Amino acid sequence: MAKRWKILSFLLALVMTLGVLVGCKKEVEEPSPDTPPIDTTPQSPVDTIDLSEYAIVRQNDKASEFLMDGIASFKTTLDTLTGSQVEIKADSQVEADASKKEILIGATNRPESQTAMNELPEGKHAFSIRKIGNKLTIVGHTQELVVKGLNYLAQNYVAKSAGNGKFD
Repeated sequence: MAKRWKILSFLLALVMTLGVLVGCKKEVEEPSPDTPPIDTTPQSPVDTIDLSEYAIVRQNDKASEFLMDGIASFKTTLDTLTGSQVEIKADSQVEADASKKEILIGATNRPESQTAMNELPEGKHAFSIRKIGNKLTIVGHTQELVVKGLNYLAQNYVAKSAGNGKFD
């Protein structure tokens, strides 16, 4: 008799648990007729950058040996991946031209570098990689951080595009 009560109470607990679980069904809210439908078509990339079209422009007079080594390493990576010979020039050697595609490394004399430098967060050690117009800027609070930015760009974007030097 005790065995029957145990089985009966187990079955009753099971039925009650199943009833609770079925009652917890998620309700789906229907969109209002005023809500526009969600566009699910794939979007094209915002911008594709072909680094083989760019020249490297570095800051002229304040570049340390450490920064120069970082730039040389970045250029080698770029040349290998793009199959081209990307130029390196000091900012004083090349006239500023907003239409030219340049990778600006450090605080160059270009307005885009100055804009990127001004947008770095104050009081923090940081670097920034940003596309401004036809310029790709890599700036940092210190030259060591600029090299970290170059390494980050090479490892996370350029290396992923292996073989063509293009990334989105």
